[in-house]
Amino acid sequence: MGAIELATATGIVIGALTLFCVKIVAQVQSNKFKICKCCGNECVREVEIPTQEIQVNRSDVMSPPPQPHNSPREPRPTLLSDTY
Repeated sequence: MGAIELATATGIVIGALTLFCVKIVAQVQSNKFKICKCCGNECVREVEIPTQEIQVNRSDVMSPPPQPHNSPREPRPTLLSDTY
């Protein structure tokens, strides 16, 4: 087996093991269990994520943003010209 084939095989094996570990960690993080018993070890997880509630006035959400009263609207510049 040549050096390129050996390097490719090694890279594929390392990539597969890395993907396997990432999938296991993602599965553990997405589960909502509280007690984990594995290989004689036991740990307790806190699955409650502390969040803060924000009070929002409903009229503030539905109202449009204020427009400036002093500045008149100017026409947008264009690349086309009316002169020939």
